[in-house]
Amino acid sequence: MGVQQNHSFLGEPSQTVRAIKGPGGRLILKVAIAWILFLAMAGFKTYPLIRHFTTHIPSDLGDPLLNAWILAWDFHALSTDPWNLFNANILYPLKNTLALSEHLMGVLPIFAPAYAMTGNPVIAYNIMLFLSFPLCGIAMFLLVYYWTQNFWAALISGVLFAFAPARFGQLYHVQLLNLYWTPIALLFLERFLRTRSWGILLGFAICYWMQVLACVYLGWFATIAIVMYMLYYIIIINNDHHNRLIVIRSLIFVILSIITLLPLHFPYYEVKQRWGV
Repeated sequence: MGVQQNHSFLGEPSQTVRAIKGPGGRLILKVAIAWILFLAMAGFKTYPLIRHFTTHIPSDLGDPLLNAWILAWDFHALSTDPWNLFNANILYPLKNTLALSEHLMGVLPIFAPAYAMTGNPVIAYNIMLFLSFPLCGIAMFLLVYYWTQNFWAALISGVLFAFAPARFGQLYHVQLLNLYWTPIALLFLERFLRTRSWGILLGFAICYWMQVLACVYLGWFATIAIVMYMLYYIIIINNDHHNRLIVIRSLIFVILSIITLLPLHFPYYEVKQRWGV
């Protein structure tokens, strides 16, 4: 497997796109090895959770049970009456009661399959929490491997990112554990800045939107990182006429982001205005 040689990392887009030549089998094998390691570490670091997926919740019975209910409600509402998503089955007859907390839509794709198969929100919640560790690890692995083409650098980065001690202090805030969308968004952003591809821009947009919808806090962190990264690229790395195309397509992304995300934030504004929360 050969890697396109770059005489300068700061060169033209055609020189800096990191294209993997030849069979992709070795890369797939490296990703598989990393994934197995991250799964094993998640099992070890969260033990004995793996023995009690159906009956126990990690940490405490406060926010974890609240978040399990939120995700179960999301699944129910979207599969039956999506227009009433925010009119959750609490505090009737008040409206938009889901907006009293985060809606967690960005992690629903991980929660939903297990919940659909079992009907047990505790199992689905535990699987989602457990998978947040290897998913964060593999996301950072892919980003660093793209940048460095070095397996060990990528593997160590994935371990540090997924299993940092600070993450285990937030086991009761599962929304803060699901940070895997951001490294993948940055990977798509890096490729977009160097290729100007609409398809890659769409991939970046979806990952960014999912991170915002997973957790508002993490959405802000991701936004700051993305803006800084883009400014650095435009001002320092490649300040030439090609930036006009990047700016135009970035503005389209911003407009689409507003159209996509704003409807899911209106209920929070209404709750704030009505109750001062």
